[in-house]
Formats: sequence, C-alpha cells, structure tokens
Amino acid sequence: MFTGAVFFFIIYLLMRATEKLHPTVKMAVVDALPVLFFAVSMSILAVMLKSPLFGLGAFLSFLAGTGKVLWKLFLAVKKTAYDFLKKPFPILMSLGFILMIVAVALSGSRINWNTVHLHLFSLPGFIHYGFGLCFFIVMIVLGFTLDMDMEKSNWIEQIVNCLAQGFILLGIVYSFIGTFYYHPDETALVNTHGITISETPTYYYFQTEEADTLLIFYPGAKVDEKAYFPLMKHFADSKVDCILIKEPYKLAFHARFTPNKPLKLYGEKYQHIFTGGHSLGGVVAGTYGKHHSDKIEGTLFLASYPTKEYTSSHYKCIFVNGTKDLVLNRKMWEKNKTPGLATCTYLEIEGGNHGGFGNYGQQKGDGTATISNESQQAAAVKFFLENR
Repeated sequence: MFTGAVFFFIIYLLMRATEKLHPTVKMAVVDALPVLFFAVSMSILAVMLKSPLFGLGAFLSFLAGTGKVLWKLFLAVKKTAYDFLKKPFPILMSLGFILMIVAVALSGSRINWNTVHLHLFSLPGFIHYGFGLCFFIVMIVLGFTLDMDMEKSNWIEQIVNCLAQGFILLGIVYSFIGTFYYHPDETALVNTHGITISETPTYYYFQTEEADTLLIFYPGAKVDEKAYFPLMKHFADSKVDCILIKEPYKLAFHARFTPNKPLKLYGEKYQHIFTGGHSLGGVVAGTYGKHHSDKIEGTLFLASYPTKEYTSSHYKCIFVNGTKDLVLNRKMWEKNKTPGLATCTYLEIEGGNHGGFGNYGQQKGDGTATISNESQQAAAVKFFLENR
C-alpha cells in the first residue's frame, strides 16, 4: 500500500508541475510515464537474462510506445496528427513482444526457475507483481467499460496504467538487486555420500539415518545457500538433520515463515528441534524460535545475536563467534548476548572470521582467518552438540 501511495504522489507531483498546461498536453505528458517504466523494466530484464535479443525486443516496444506518446503530444500542442508516429505502433509492439518471448524461451536453460518462483511468490515480490497484474486486469476491464472519448475516462486509464507498470518495475528492480550476492566457492562442493538431500523451491532437507535432532538453518545476508553445504554436511555427519532455508533475494527476513511447512512435515520425527543461522540469518532464526518455543528448544547463533528476549530458562541460545570477525557488530552482540531468561553458552573460535561459517570466499570488510573454514565449522558443530 505504501508503494501505491508513492506512485499516486508521483502522479500528483507531475500533475502539479503541468497544471498550467492544456489538459490534453498534460495527459500526453502523463502518458509517457508507463512507457518510461516499461523501458526501465525491460532493460533490467535484458541485463539479467544477458540476452541482446530480449533487449532488441524491448527497444522496439519502447519505440512503439514513444511514437504513440509523441503523436499525442504533437496533437495536443500543434493540433496536428503526425500519423507516421502512430502507425508503426501495432507492428513494432507485436514484433517487440515476439522477440522478447523468443528470447526467454531460448534462455530457459540459463534461468533459475526456483529463484523466479521465490521472487514471484514471496514477499515483497508477491505484492509488487500481484498488484501489477491486478492493475493490468483492471485496465483491460476499463478498456471495455469506459467511454474513452471522455477526458475523465482517459485519466482513469492512464493512472491505472502507471500503477500497473510501476508495481512491475518495483518487482523487477528488487529482483535485480537480489542478484548481487556471494556465490559458493569451489570448496563448497563436498561429498555428500550417505546423506539424502531433498530439494524444494524453498529449502533443502539434509537427512541421515538415526538422527534425533533437526536444525532449521538460515544463511547469512546476500549469501547463496549452497555456500553452507559443507556446514550442513558437518551436522549431518554428526547425526543432526538439517533444513537449509532458501531465502528470497538472499535476505533471511523474506523467509521468516518458510520453516512452517517443513516443521509441520518432519517435526514429529525428532526429539529435539533447533533453529540456527549465520549473521542476519541468526537474527531471524532466533525470532522464529521465540515464536515457536513450544516446539523449538533453542537457537544456534553463528556470528549473530537475537533481537528478542526469551521468557524461559529452558530455551537455549548457543553463541559461536570467530576472533578474527570484523563484520559482526560487537556492540550489538554485547547488548543482546543475554536475551532474557534463556540459558546461554558462548564460544570464541581462535582464528575464525565472519565468513568462515560458509564457503563463499573472503567477505568484504572481514578479518583474515588463520584457520580453515573446515576447522571453524567443525568447532561450531562440536560446540552445538555439547550444548544442545
């Protein structure tokens, strides 16, 4: 709703800036907004797809829309219809969309459809794309029900079109920002012999025989979940099954409800259930654990801390940091390391850094570790097993 209010405010400012213009001129100017939104959206998609063909299709569609806008503008200002600007519209628009569809089809093997699913059906993408689609449907309905010869009807259509294109643009921009994250390095490719790994659109399930403990784990911010495969293997080798959360946009707070389904599906199998997470992932894991303390016994905080206080001494907070960590906010950690009545245990791994809990290379701003990632992760798992 906030986003919609922003778009209405933009339209309001544009109308105020053009209030001295003739109404038809003002409408022609406002008509340029959806064309601009569309051009930016499709340009970003072309970059994400790495497809010149998609870019060409987007450019042709943009030319078609621009020509129609200029036709309206000249008609309003000079009272002259330059039909050569308008006539190519259906041809260019159709050709542009055909090229974009073909480009997507050709790029199908390179598209991570699980990521697309996460972005479309998780917040905030679900709101952006959902509202965009709804406004497109409204615009189609209005096209059949409104008298477009009336000025008021044209204004309604243009505002709805602006909102539709604007929400889609927001969704695409947010998705584009979500493509910038740390990828797993070559050491993340581990031998998972003896471990059953099931993948769903929202999580990985690491399952072993005879495990009595389940750990629901959130990756750190802007880190690919596969970078934590070695850590999950350490746990699985120690008879701790794991749910590794896939975070939309690689941010844990967008996946704060994701554990609900696996907890319902598998929770009854285990005597002990913990949440855990790295950095921002630990913050979200701690919050989820607090709200589900009837099923969850505690939280493992790797270079992290809770932001909520716990009301029971039975809840366990297990803190593990590295002495070379220069990313963790130590002031906030000190403030939150004794959250309410929870029973807390602490470990400082000598020589460990912030990124050593995952396998994604050196994190910007982090200290240089003097031990291997494997040693750091093994120490964290051992401490968890001793204090769960």
